[in-house]
Amino acid sequence: MPFDLLLILAAPAVVVLTQAAATNADVINPLLQVGVTGALLIITMAALRAVYQQQIAVLKETVLAERTRADRTEDQLHRLNADVRDRLLVSMTSSADTFREVLRVMEGRR
Repeated sequence: MPFDLLLILAAPAVVVLTQAAATNADVINPLLQVGVTGALLIITMAALRAVYQQQIAVLKETVLAERTRADRTEDQLHRLNADVRDRLLVSMTSSADTFREVLRVMEGRR
């Protein structure tokens, strides 16, 4: 899991960055003053940012694909509902005509 490893390596960077942010100081200079460790932390932060941006891009693609699928499903549902409504209207009209005919016949026999 490279992402987990990056998170573990970035933990010291978070401490240094928190201290730098608390004093409104430059963020990169405290890391460079630490030397090789600071340089590694800068590289780690850059890699972590790249992985984070990649994950965000994948998430956006997934959300877009799911929205497209949901829109297609909703459109299909609307078409099916319209079809059922149209068929039901025809059946109800036919049924109403049949009842009218029955009532007319019953009235004629009285």
